[in-house]
Amino acid sequence: MSAWTVGKKATITFGRSNYDMFPYIHCNIPGTLSKWRSIIVIACPAIVVTLGVLILTIVFPEHLHYFSLIGAINFGISVADFVYLNNLIKAPANAFIEDGRDGCTILVKQS
Repeated sequence: MSAWTVGKKATITFGRSNYDMFPYIHCNIPGTLSKWRSIIVIACPAIVVTLGVLILTIVFPEHLHYFSLIGAINFGISVADFVYLNNLIKAPANAFIEDGRDGCTILVKQS
């Protein structure tokens, strides 16, 4: 969803893992993205859901236990995104990111 907000066309695929037990969602963005746009796209789901859970906790404190469970599940799902973010932050400033089936590839433009 955050890729659509920055003007890139993204396709979403639903499937099952090799063990056919765990479903997964894969988002594919054709072409390349700049380093900072990639950081925004990857960090957006974790930030939006966490802020939403915090706001709901303030508005409805009697449901704190439900919101903490949702926040913990979201954080667990976002761990892979945080690993990608770590790699992206360490990438050179003029890098472009290409998303594929095997994961993200960091491309550095030669000058």
